[in-house]
Amino acid sequence: MADIDELLAFRLEARPNIPCFLVGHSMGGGIALTYALQGSHRGRLAGTVVWSPMLELADKPLGLVVGAGKLGAMIFPNKQIIQKLPPAYMSRDPAVCDEFAKDPLNHNTGTLIGISDMLSRGENLMKPEVSADFAPDKPILVLHGSGDKVTSHNASKRFVDTLKVKDKTFISYDGWYHKLHAEPGNDKVKFAADVSDWILSRAVVGAPAKL
Repeated sequence: MADIDELLAFRLEARPNIPCFLVGHSMGGGIALTYALQGSHRGRLAGTVVWSPMLELADKPLGLVVGAGKLGAMIFPNKQIIQKLPPAYMSRDPAVCDEFAKDPLNHNTGTLIGISDMLSRGENLMKPEVSADFAPDKPILVLHGSGDKVTSHNASKRFVDTLKVKDKTFISYDGWYHKLHAEPGNDKVKFAADVSDWILSRAVVGAPAKL
């Protein structure tokens, strides 16, 4: 949250008359939604856009496993573990999956505290009482593919259904995978158009963002 504070403060001060939308994908989607809920500059955002957000895993682990992981994170927070993410889950485009597999930054290594915090953020966002804490006048767009094998499409739909936000939108893509921005052919173009059209229809230029 502090990292986003620093980045947003610079952006908001440099361009106070241009609407600022916070955008996040996958784990970043969970972080963006958490910031929209409790971040220091959330009141100055024009809205939040997330796709394939980490609210729940598509293959939800047993509660006992999650509990053991959280306990381990309290005792050995910096212990590293290997958590392989199958490249084939990323996109229906084989070239994108191949690129993901060869990317040296995809090292599949995380810490217990990092994974625990990621899961805890999602659990908190899914609580019905938390959905009422989002600013009712700040638009939220959630996009998800029903074929996502990494994060849960149904969790995203439930999240939007329970939101107490005046302007909320859920867009579902039948059979699409995790990286909506890297799906094959014209699909990624349609996704980009859906996001840009939503933002532009809500971007009011000229009024400085209020604290």
